[in-house]
Amino acid sequence: MSDRCPLCGENNKCEMEQSAPLSDCWCFHTTIPKELLALIPETSLGKACICNNCVKNFRNSASKNDSLKIPHAP
Repeated sequence: MSDRCPLCGENNKCEMEQSAPLSDCWCFHTTIPKELLALIPETSLGKACICNNCVKNFRNSASKNDSLKIPHAP
């Protein structure tokens, strides 16, 4: 797994990437919208987790009916 978000390239703070045994990751307590999951590039599917900021930005944009404002990873 990668420690970089496949959408913005920032650290996704994935607990699976930590050296400690998997205990409690932020993603255990949220639902990732399927529309956001659909934005993951095919080359990153199953290899990298979306970060919490991208999830929050997506939800904020959706609630305001704005265009999604997530910078794409380089």
